[in-house]
Amino acid sequence: MGLGKHWRKIACTLSGGELIRQARIGETCARVPVHRDGSVLHAFREPWMNTLLPRLLEGAERPEVIDVGANIGQFLVALRACRPDARYAGFEPNARNYGYLQRLIALNGWPDVDAFPVALSESFGVANLGVRKESFDVFASLAHDVHDAGFFRRTQSVLMTTGDSMVEALGMERVRLLKVDVEGAELEVLRGFGRTLAAHAPYVVFEMLPAAPDAGEEDRRVARARDLMALLGGMGYRFRPITDAGLDEPRETVDPRTIARPEDANLLAVPAGRDLA
Repeated sequence: MGLGKHWRKIACTLSGGELIRQARIGETCARVPVHRDGSVLHAFREPWMNTLLPRLLEGAERPEVIDVGANIGQFLVALRACRPDARYAGFEPNARNYGYLQRLIALNGWPDVDAFPVALSESFGVANLGVRKESFDVFASLAHDVHDAGFFRRTQSVLMTTGDSMVEALGMERVRLLKVDVEGAELEVLRGFGRTLAAHAPYVVFEMLPAAPDAGEEDRRVARARDLMALLGGMGYRFRPITDAGLDEPRETVDPRTIARPEDANLLAVPAGRDLA
């Protein structure tokens, strides 16, 4: 049974003044804190995670997985469902989202799970994170230039470091999968993982923000996508759009002007010499 069906079957209980859902995932259960109106639950329904994750991690012994833009733990929950033995490192700079993520981890006592309240990019320092919503925000981003003026309601200062520095600090030696969902700042994140991509050749799941069909070559989203394709393509990666029906055929590049819906914006980058049937 898919993870989405489990969410609909579980009962809601109050524990210490906090609303908790008991959800069965795989052979275990997860405890998920939610708003009393259930407004958090929709975030845990991304079908591709349940179907694609097992394929990407198949055959890997104790795989290491990196989650950039961990948000409130959607990807972490799906990972624990299919590979509870995986080592997880998540990065979420949005203060409210990170607080929820830490609560989720503490409630479940998952081993080999680390989460950090920092942004990953191509350099070190302090950055301004654009925030759109006061509640759990799936739109927060460092890439202000790819969104319309007024899109973000405010900014918050966040610490910024590189993925390579964190991989080295954590002593990660077999990174199997890198997931990046940072609302337009994927290029800078992947530049900061240059050594990791070269040494580990992980699968990369990332989001590409759609661009208007008539956007020109200098459009910021088009230009970022072109540079991102060149970065990964130059390392031997090919790209497979993730759809509701599964994976599209491999291709050398993807143009954001061809992405019709935000729901179709997830892509899988496959390293040279490895593919999925």
